[in-house]
Amino acid sequence: MKRIRAVLLSVALLSPLCVQAQASLLERANELIRQGQAKPALELLLPASTSLAADARYHYLLGTAYFDAGDPENAITAFRDALSINPQLLQAEAELGRAYLLTGNYLAAQFAFDNVKRGNPPPEVSAAIDSYVETLHNSLQSQRPRFRGSVSVGIGHDSNVNSATSAQRVLLPILGGITATLDSAARERSDNFISAGIEASGFTPLDDQTELFLGGGTQLKANNKIDEFDFLTGNASGGVRYAYGPHQESQIALSVSADSIHQDHVRVRDSYGLNLEYRYIFHPLAEASAFAQQSKLEYPREPFRDADRKVYGFALNPVAFGKRLFNLPPVASVYWGSERPTASGVDHLGYRLTGARTAGYLQFNSRFALFAGLGYERRAYGDPDPLFAETRVDRQTDFNAGIIYAMDYGWSFTPVISYTDNRSSLDVFKYSRTAVMLTVRKTF
Repeated sequence: MKRIRAVLLSVALLSPLCVQAQASLLERANELIRQGQAKPALELLLPASTSLAADARYHYLLGTAYFDAGDPENAITAFRDALSINPQLLQAEAELGRAYLLTGNYLAAQFAFDNVKRGNPPPEVSAAIDSYVETLHNSLQSQRPRFRGSVSVGIGHDSNVNSATSAQRVLLPILGGITATLDSAARERSDNFISAGIEASGFTPLDDQTELFLGGGTQLKANNKIDEFDFLTGNASGGVRYAYGPHQESQIALSVSADSIHQDHVRVRDSYGLNLEYRYIFHPLAEASAFAQQSKLEYPREPFRDADRKVYGFALNPVAFGKRLFNLPPVASVYWGSERPTASGVDHLGYRLTGARTAGYLQFNSRFALFAGLGYERRAYGDPDPLFAETRVDRQTDFNAGIIYAMDYGWSFTPVISYTDNRSSLDVFKYSRTAVMLTVRKTF
């Protein structure tokens, strides 16, 4: 860390940035920074914020003082101000990258350092950046928490708690084409709800390339009035990851998983799965992956629905500096597969599926981030439905977006909106659903 600062400041002293009269405020501040006296430098610079607001050199030194004083958030603002005045100020761009790194915004740091290198800086600057990034990454990896856990509570409103159609009547060809009126309980129903959840995950390295991992959690959604659609879900997974290659650019993971769904205090579905994934980093910012999942679905109350599910796909994952980011979802994925009932005579319950998903995550600073996701899935069922005498085809679109605001001591506040639109060839299975939720989470 000190090495990159020394190199950058030595370059700065040779540039017009610090060619000032000996008595100038900026040179005095620069000297204080070089001596490691960041707070006195801030005390000198802050009163001049109005008179030197249009001076890129001022904002650069202000950002440097903030950074050394342990305030990377204000440093980012100051470096951005410097670059808005002088986009060619490579010193500010490099320091901006360092500030982004310390706030956990690795992708933004990657872009900032790439901008520096495109500006043809002296070789020692590029070498210092590479060395700094490698050292910091190794430090972060060594400090990567072996265990993470969280508890959360939330409140929200669901426009369609039973994922039911809004239609009041449906045509029944099997009964001679009569039109049946649906009971109000079979149509969409809205309600407020509360939620609560617990999650935990951890890993333990076996050597420099191999690690075991384990995770699980439980989530409760309790409606205010419609109790028969209260849900309690639980899940657990565990496996092994193995990374290899000159820079560990390849990784293979094998895991097992299990989950259970309870509706209104009754267990309605269990699943058990085996998952295999291969990842390969092919660019400093991108990683490709291929995955295969095989699951056994069991319905204790409706055993005729028991099924085997297989899903295969490819995904594109975000990477920074050629290093994996374990906390971000894939940028995009495509998948296909099938769900086949194990019982005979119920092929109309099975289907082939194809789908695609994309997700975005934008972190503004260590406290504030935005996220959004969009998905589409097509399900083509087997035989014609015996009640409707038609083969069912569903086309489902899902969207969600939210804000993560991190507070002190591991607390965070997250408002989320989600929307589902299932367009089915059979009217009774058509539905749309909108839910909004506010969640408070404690991470430890």
